[in-house]
Amino acid sequence: MEQTENGLPLDYIGGLLDMCSRISYNLELPESPEESPYARKDLSVSVDHDEIRAGLLEEYFESIGIQTRFREGSSYRTNIRKNEDFERLESSLDGHSIELMRGLKFFNNRKFTNDDVTKNDESVLRLAKTMLDIRPAKRSSDLLKFSPRELARQLSVFEEDVNSFDIPSMSNDGTLSTEYIGGVFDACGRHNLIVSKQSTYDIGYSIHPKISVNRASLHPVTVSLIQDTFTQYNVPHNNNSQSDVYSLNIGIHGSDRIRKFFKEFGDGIHVLLPEMEIFNREILPRFDEGLHQTKQGLFDILYIAEVELDLFKRERKYDLSYFAEKWNTEVDTYDYNSDQ
Repeated sequence: MEQTENGLPLDYIGGLLDMCSRISYNLELPESPEESPYARKDLSVSVDHDEIRAGLLEEYFESIGIQTRFREGSSYRTNIRKNEDFERLESSLDGHSIELMRGLKFFNNRKFTNDDVTKNDESVLRLAKTMLDIRPAKRSSDLLKFSPRELARQLSVFEEDVNSFDIPSMSNDGTLSTEYIGGVFDACGRHNLIVSKQSTYDIGYSIHPKISVNRASLHPVTVSLIQDTFTQYNVPHNNNSQSDVYSLNIGIHGSDRIRKFFKEFGDGIHVLLPEMEIFNREILPRFDEGLHQTKQGLFDILYIAEVELDLFKRERKYDLSYFAEKWNTEVDTYDYNSDQ
C-alpha cells in the first residue's frame, strides 16, 4: 500500500480529498462587448472547522511540493490554481482517487490557456457542459455560476449545437480499499444519537445510535462504488441516495451494524478515531446492557456524547439540557450546566 511521507495510505488521502474538494473552471462573462469571457482553473478544498483535517492535508500537499495554507472563515478552506500543482496531484493520486482524479485528468490532459478556453462563445459553453460531465449535480447551480442554458442565452448560442469536450477515461476494478472508505468517513462521516419521544416506552423516550456518511454533488459512479464497497464487505446499511444519484447518503443504525462498520473500516479511520473509540467503548456497551431504557442510562449516554465527544453541533430538541431539567430530581446530572 503506497503511503505519504507521514505514513498515511494514499488511498486514504484519495478518499478524504474526493469528499472535501471541488474542482472547476470559474467562468466570468464580460460586462461589455469589448471584453472576453474569463475562465480560471480552481481546486477548492474545505474541511469545515476541523484543524486536524486541515493540518493533515497541509502536510500532504507540502510533501508533494504544493505550498498552500488553509484559511479560517466559515470553514477551513484553501484553493489550488497552479498547473504544476494539478500535475503533482495527478501524479501522486492516480489510482487512489476517483472523484478528484476525473477533473485533474481533464485539467492536465488539455493544456488550455485562458485564450484557448474562451476563444469563442461556443468554447465557453462547451467548458460549462464539460464541468457538469466531470462532476454532475442535481441542479447545475450547485456547481456553476451560470447553467449551460443561461450561458447559451447570454451568449446567443444554441445550446443543442454545442457538445462537451472529451473527458479522459477512468478505470476502476469496482473495488475500493478500506483505507479509501476511511478517508471518506473522516471527511463526511458522523457519529450520532437519535432521541425521540415514545409514549410506549417506560421512560417516555427512545434513543438509538447511528453513524452516517453524507455528501452531495458527487458523480454517480463515485456514489455507486462507495455503496457497492459497503455491500461487498457485508456492512448492513440504509441507502437513502436512490432519489438523488448525485448524493451519498448512507445510514447505519444499531450497535451490531455499527460494530460491523468499525470492524471492516475502522483501521482506515484517523481523524474520527477518538470518537470511534469512545463510541465503541463507552456508548455502544450501554445499549447492549439495556441501560438506554432507563432515565439515568439515557442521560449518561447523552452526557458522554455531548460533554466528552461534543457530537452535537446543531441545536436539538431533546438534548442534555432538556433532560437535565426534566429529570433533575430523578437522575444524577453530574452538576451539568448548559451554559458552561
